[in-house]
Amino acid sequence: MDSSRSRSFNIIRWLAPSLVFIAIWFHAFDVYPIGPIFHLSGAILWVYVGIKTKEGPILLNFMPQIPVWALGLVYYVLER
Repeated sequence: MDSSRSRSFNIIRWLAPSLVFIAIWFHAFDVYPIGPIFHLSGAILWVYVGIKTKEGPILLNFMPQIPVWALGLVYYVLER
C-alpha cells in the first residue's frame, strides 16, 4: 500500500472501534436510534478492515451485525 492509502486505512482502523465505543455509550443511556446508527457505521467499517486484512474473526463478529442493526433501524422508522 502506498503511504496515503496506508494512512487512510489506519484512520479507518481507529475510527471503526471508536464508533462502536460511542455506540456503547448511547446504548447504555438508551439513546435510540443514535446508538444503533453509530454501531452500524462502526460494524461496516470493521467489515471493511476485516476484508482488507483477511481477518476471519473480525468478519465473523461484525458481518452478522450489519443486517441486525439495519433491520432494527428500518423497523424503528416504519413504526414511527
